[in-house]
Amino acid sequence: MTAWQQGLVIFRSTPVAEVVAEVNRYRAGQVILTNAALGRRQLNARFRIEDIDRVVGQIEQVFGAHATTLPGGIVLLG
Repeated sequence: MTAWQQGLVIFRSTPVAEVVAEVNRYRAGQVILTNAALGRRQLNARFRIEDIDRVVGQIEQVFGAHATTLPGGIVLLG
């Protein structure tokens, strides 16, 4: 059974820009990456799809990024 069938998304050496694109498939609103250098950083992580918004917090913690939440589910991440 694949990870998504088990309710998981798994990132292995995945550029943050690709992580953000995948996160946007599963959540209302949109995460917008505002820092190209951050987008090239690589993330190793595993998340439950039901808790997909935790990805943003993980990126903040691991890379020292900052997220700004706006109305409509918009998150600026840089």
